[in-house]
Amino acid sequence: MKTKLLIIALLTLSFMVGCTTSNKTGSDKTNPVSSEDTQFIVLKAYDAPKDWKVLNQKESPMSTTDWIDFQSADNQESIGYSISYPGDWTLEYSVFLDKEGKKVAELIPPIVLSQGQQPFDNWKPGYGDKLISRKEISLDGLSGQKITTKTIPDDGPVWYPHSYCIAKDNKAFMIIFYEQELDSGEEALFNQIVSTLKFQ
Repeated sequence: MKTKLLIIALLTLSFMVGCTTSNKTGSDKTNPVSSEDTQFIVLKAYDAPKDWKVLNQKESPMSTTDWIDFQSADNQESIGYSISYPGDWTLEYSVFLDKEGKKVAELIPPIVLSQGQQPFDNWKPGYGDKLISRKEISLDGLSGQKITTKTIPDDGPVWYPHSYCIAKDNKAFMIIFYEQELDSGEEALFNQIVSTLKFQ
């Protein structure tokens, strides 16, 4: 009888734990990361807070072969997109500044991909850069990559750029976020911003 009661108690506990886990991993529009491991990030569309700003942009695209140098792509239609960002950030040309006036992100003009080209496919670390991680990204059917590097300038502090590139058909969106300390917790915000991306 005691053995039977013990089994029933264990089954009840397992069910309660399962329900708790299910609630934590359910749909949450405030957290765009549905799963993440060392090589892959799955993002879902993020409904930005009402106090965030929205950038609607349409620009002539660039082309690149190494994702470091970019050239104007001749005879190509403009590429439009929208993205949301925190309300206390300001945008000056292509650079985002936080409320303290510190550079926190930078937009790269939209990129037109050549046949067979993929985000960051021929990318290699530049001078003074050390690769920290390289991850595949999925965002509601779109694919891309995120590269995190450690940059050691000749003068000044070390900093950590997080470069995101998301592609749709033959066009790509690219943004770089800057972190002064690795794993400072700001990466969650970077993922939220990228998860608001919509191609037009």
